[in-house]
Amino acid sequence: MLPGATHPDECTAGKGIGLDDALMLLKLQCVARDLSCVAARLQTILLDPVAAKACLSHDTMLTSSVHNLALLQAFLSELDQLVDGETALDFERQGWHLPCSVDSLRSWTKLMAIFSGRCQAELLRQWASALAAVTADCKASVPSWRAAFDKDGKLLESLALQVFSGKHAAIVSGHNRVHTFLATMNEAAKLLAISPRLKDNDATRNEIALALEEMSQASLANVVCLALDLVGKFKDDSSGAKSAQEFLANHSRSAYPSIPEALFGEIENIAAHATAPAREAYVASSSASDAIPKTKPRKDGLSVSPSASTTASVSDAARSSASSASSHAPFKQGASAAKGGAFSFKRARRSQA
Repeated sequence: MLPGATHPDECTAGKGIGLDDALMLLKLQCVARDLSCVAARLQTILLDPVAAKACLSHDTMLTSSVHNLALLQAFLSELDQLVDGETALDFERQGWHLPCSVDSLRSWTKLMAIFSGRCQAELLRQWASALAAVTADCKASVPSWRAAFDKDGKLLESLALQVFSGKHAAIVSGHNRVHTFLATMNEAAKLLAISPRLKDNDATRNEIALALEEMSQASLANVVCLALDLVGKFKDDSSGAKSAQEFLANHSRSAYPSIPEALFGEIENIAAHATAPAREAYVASSSASDAIPKTKPRKDGLSVSPSASTTASVSDAARSSASSASSHAPFKQGASAAKGGAFSFKRARRSQA
C-alpha cells in the first residue's frame, strides 16, 4: 500500500506520510495478509474437497477447519475495525492516493465476510452428515430392547437372552461414539460462536434430535442387557443375590418407566434369594430410596440422581450435547454387574445443547 503513494497537494508532498498513518497502514497490510493466508487454507482443506465430493475426516471437519475458521473470523473482525477506525478515516480525508486504497480494502473485507459465512455453512452441513452416519452405525449395532418383551410386557426370556447375548460392548461403543461426536460438535460451535445453537439450527437440529433419541434407546437397551445378563446367570442361583441388589440400587423402576416391570420382577426374585437379614436390609434401603431419591456418587466424581430421566434432550448430545451437544454421559466399562464379569454402566442423563 505504501510504495507509490502520492499526494495531490505538491506543497505537502515532500513531507511524506506521518508516523501514525504509516503504522496504521502497515497494520492494515499485515492483517490483510494474514486473513488472505487463512482463507487460502480453508479453501484448500474444506471447500475444494467438498466441491470434489471428497469425504472429509472427522479431524478435518471438527478440528483443523474449525480452528482456521476461528482465526479467519478473528482477523476479519480486526480488519473491519481498522478500516472503519478514526485513523483510517482521517488518512482518507488527507487526500493520499495509494496503490490499494483503504476504501478498496474496506470492500474486500465485506467479501471476506461472505467467504467466512460460506465456510461456516459448509461446516454445519458436514457435521450434520457425519452425525447422521454415526447415529446410523449406533442404531445398527444396538438391539431393540423391545424385542425382549411381548405386546403385554411379558419377558420373552429365551428370545431375549439370545438377542442380547454378547451385545454389551456393541451398545457401549455405539452410544459413546454418538456422545463423543456430539460433544466435539458442541465445543466447535462454541469456538465459532454459531448462532442459533446447534439444536435450533436448521442445518443440524434434525440430525441432533435423531442422535439423542438413539442415545436414549441405547441407554435403555443397556439396562435391559445388564438385567438379562443377571437373569441368564443367576435365575436359579442364590449367589447372584448381591449382584441383583446392586443392580436394583442403581436402576430403580421409577427411573425407567418405559421398561416393562416383568424384567425388574425377575431381578427382584434373584435378589430375594439372599439370607433373611440381608434381604431385610435390602428391602429397607429400597423403600428409602424410592421415597427419597438420593444422589449417588460416581467413580469419576460426578453425581447421578436415580430419578433423572434417561431420555435424551443434541444436548440439547443430540439437546448439549450437548448446555449444547450438555450431553449424555458416555457409558463406562467398569466393575462387573455380576460376578460373571459383565460390564457395569452409569446411566446416561439427557441434557440441553
